[in-house]
Amino acid sequence: MGFNGGRLAYTGTPATAESTNTHPQTIAGRLFIMMAAKKGRRGCRSSEDAAPPCSPALSGANIRYETGPSAVIYTHPVILHLPKGLSPPTHAALMPSFFFWSAIGFVVGFAYASFVEWSLHRFVMHKPIRWLTYPFRAHAQIHHQVFKADHTYHLQDEKHKDIIPMAWWNGPVIITLGSLPIGLPALIFGLWPLTIGIIIALGAYYGAYEYMHWCMHYPKARNVERSGIFFRLNGHHLLHHRYMHKNFNVVFPLADLLCGTLLLRSKIRFAQAESPALPNVQPREAVLA
Repeated sequence: MGFNGGRLAYTGTPATAESTNTHPQTIAGRLFIMMAAKKGRRGCRSSEDAAPPCSPALSGANIRYETGPSAVIYTHPVILHLPKGLSPPTHAALMPSFFFWSAIGFVVGFAYASFVEWSLHRFVMHKPIRWLTYPFRAHAQIHHQVFKADHTYHLQDEKHKDIIPMAWWNGPVIITLGSLPIGLPALIFGLWPLTIGIIIALGAYYGAYEYMHWCMHYPKARNVERSGIFFRLNGHHLLHHRYMHKNFNVVFPLADLLCGTLLLRSKIRFAQAESPALPNVQPREAVLA
C-alpha cells in the first residue's frame, strides 16, 4: 500500500480485528489505536477521499490491520500507519496500565469523595430543602437531638442504635449520584479504568463513613478505636456535634480544611464526652490550666 497523488492506494488483504485482539471495544484495541496515532501518520481525511479501506462500509467496529513494510490500522474515517515491527498488544500486556489508571482513579475519587461528603452534610443534611426534607429531618432534627457533644455523644439507650447509620438505600443513591460529575466524563472519553477506580473509592469512602460513625457513637473498644487516626477523627466529629456549622467531614477532612470549616478545638469550655478514644477538645488555655 502507499500514497498515490495524495490519495491512499490500497493493496493486499488485511487481517481481521478479531484475529489480532484489537477490537475497539477492548482495552487492547483502544490503546493500540492510541499508540498508532502517536507513532503513525493520518491517511485519508474523509470517506470521500478514501480507497475501499476507508469506505463507510468499514465502521469503527471493524478495525483491521496488515503486516508488512508498514503495519496499518483501518478505522472509519481514518487510517493510521504504524512503523514496522509494532504489533497489537495483548490484554495481559495492558493489565499494568489498567491497574495504574484504576489506582489513579481511586486516589482522585477518594479526595473527591471528601467534597461530596462535605457538600451533602452541609447543604442537604443541615439545611431543609423544600422538595427533599428527609435528610434534614433524619440528621439535624433527630440524630443531632439524640447525640450531642456531652455524655450523650455515646449511645445511652439501645433503642437509638437505628438512628446512628443512614438508611440502607442511602449508600447506593449517594455513590451513584456522587459518581456522575467526575465518573461520567471519564467514561465518555473511554477512560473506564479511571471510572472504575473512582466508583470503588466512593464506595469505600461511604463504607468507612458508616463504620467509623457507628464506632464513634457506639464505642466497644474495637481495634479501629485504638488507632491514632480514629482518635483524631473522633475529636473532629465531636466538635461537629458541638458546632454544627463546622467539621462536616467524618472520614477525610480535606474539604473542611480547604473550605474553611475546620475546627481543631472548642471556642469555649463545655461538658464534653469522655472516652479513651476521644481527645480533649477544650480551648487550649483550659487544657494548659
